[in-house]
Amino acid sequence: MAGYGAWMAETSRPAARGFDDVLCYFSWFDRPRSGVTRVDGVAMHFVSPFDEQLDDYAAEFYLWPATDQEVSDALEVWHAFAAWRARFDAGMRPPPLASLNESESGRRVDELAQQGPPVTALRAVPEWRLDRQQSFVAHVPQHKVRWIFLSETTADT
Repeated sequence: MAGYGAWMAETSRPAARGFDDVLCYFSWFDRPRSGVTRVDGVAMHFVSPFDEQLDDYAAEFYLWPATDQEVSDALEVWHAFAAWRARFDAGMRPPPLASLNESESGRRVDELAQQGPPVTALRAVPEWRLDRQQSFVAHVPQHKVRWIFLSETTADT
């Protein structure tokens, strides 16, 4: 987790320095709702849980550090999905997407998603720069995000 401790020491700042890459995402409802991003160069999980009281997704997200293995697993699942989606968007009529959690990496990604954010997760509101190209044929959409951290309080899950 090189760099995470130094980065955590700066969490009182109002926002990350700039827009960072969304490495992959696994849930989409008008924007990515869960996945892995970089925040000032540090790989972080992000998730926006559905709020039953709002009957919608809340504006705030939870972020916490991702290990190298978790990033590797997430990217393996993401690349499999992106390849299938490119064929689908090209009209190639690929067979239904096999369950991505059948692989070892997929099982670990699914298990992590089921756990939800840890109590140490940071709360933040994203500012998105979404790729206008939504088809995966020409290229996988490359989204960027900047986070406005709300406080150092943690997830109440």
